[in-house]
Amino acid sequence: MITESSSNFASHADPVAQVLADPDCAWILQLAEPLVAKAAARGPQPLAGLRFAIKDNMDVAGSVTTAGCPAFAFKADASAQVVQQLLHAGAALVGKTNLDQFACGLNGTRSPFGAVPNAFNPAYVSGGSSSGSAYVVASGQVDFSSAPNGWTSTARSSLAARPWVC
Repeated sequence: MITESSSNFASHADPVAQVLADPDCAWILQLAEPLVAKAAARGPQPLAGLRFAIKDNMDVAGSVTTAGCPAFAFKADASAQVVQQLLHAGAALVGKTNLDQFACGLNGTRSPFGAVPNAFNPAYVSGGSSSGSAYVVASGQVDFSSAPNGWTSTARSSLAARPWVC
């Protein structure tokens, strides 16, 4: 029994062998039209014209949040504060990115939505629980992405950005 379990594990243990060359696995939700704040609600727009993504453990009102776990999925009633602030500053939300379940993985391969490839070499994984966010920034699909590191991390969020944005 242990030998059988070990051999089954070995056939699935190499995440590189499971990398999907399909970049769509970087997205859990890609909006048909970027979400922007209503013009009347906007004040100064220092981020006008910039496109961004968020990790799918952050809420967008009216959209489903999965945190990389379809059994956990729920429709959000309100947007996360950071999403509201980015929209208010003029940035356009493009979608929600793939992640290790509950943002608790180390290599970006623990998602039922697929392992996200490295943007520069699809033979490798993007890596980390913010793998989808890293991929969409590195491949130029968005200008930046907000990606909290996990359910318990409030002060340790990551922000990936194209070099010219910084």
